[in-house]
Amino acid sequence: MKQIPLLLKAEMVRQTLARNKNRTRRLVTARNSIVVPKVPFDCLDMSRAVIDQGPSPAGNPGPYWGVPYSHCDMSLVVRIYPRVHAGDVLVGKETLRYSNEGTPTRYAADNTPVMEDGESVPWEWLNATLPSIFMPLNMSRLNLPVTRVRGEFIQDISEEDAKAEGISLLGGWNADETTYGINYSGPFSLLWDSINARPNPVRSGGKITHYVSYPWEAVNEIREHRGLPWHVRGNHPVWVYDFEREVVK
Repeated sequence: MKQIPLLLKAEMVRQTLARNKNRTRRLVTARNSIVVPKVPFDCLDMSRAVIDQGPSPAGNPGPYWGVPYSHCDMSLVVRIYPRVHAGDVLVGKETLRYSNEGTPTRYAADNTPVMEDGESVPWEWLNATLPSIFMPLNMSRLNLPVTRVRGEFIQDISEEDAKAEGISLLGGWNADETTYGINYSGPFSLLWDSINARPNPVRSGGKITHYVSYPWEAVNEIREHRGLPWHVRGNHPVWVYDFEREVVK
């Protein structure tokens, strides 16, 4: 069993606490995947990936992605496996905030005090807010055992899946001349883009070499951002983690 940090926005924290969220999607990346044979992850064209939920003829339970890879005179199909498996535990990380009202360290999502062994946790940081990425794991109140892992392209999400992601039933979303109507997947696509569609810098040797983004839109092209290449990799493969909602400390 492994413990895997899981960054959560405030609304997703509230939905998990309310037991409205028991599923999450994460981009397939080099950090959360194993590539066999080992080749540079950035050289893989994930738009050509094919998912196999398993089991394989050799008995591997799956899931895994098959991705064509070509280099010089070598051509093969590599397999990408998840590092997270059923039985592992996702440890929720959320934003903390300082309060001058009795208990100084609080969860920003709902202003609940952070407690340890019945005692309030002192505030030890310079700023009044601690982003979720820096939250110590021992302060997590969300321990979420994984029950199932599968792979899919982000646009393959169903209405049931989007609801399980904690999306509220919303209507009237209009973006890019598309009317989503009353559903769950429309608001989910907007949430996805708010996190993944912006250009993120990629550094090498301490310098930004290019930017990359992973929007909902099925587009695979190179644009320009701040004078550098911007790799847009839309409708990207994701790992889908189902988890139990009852284990909350």
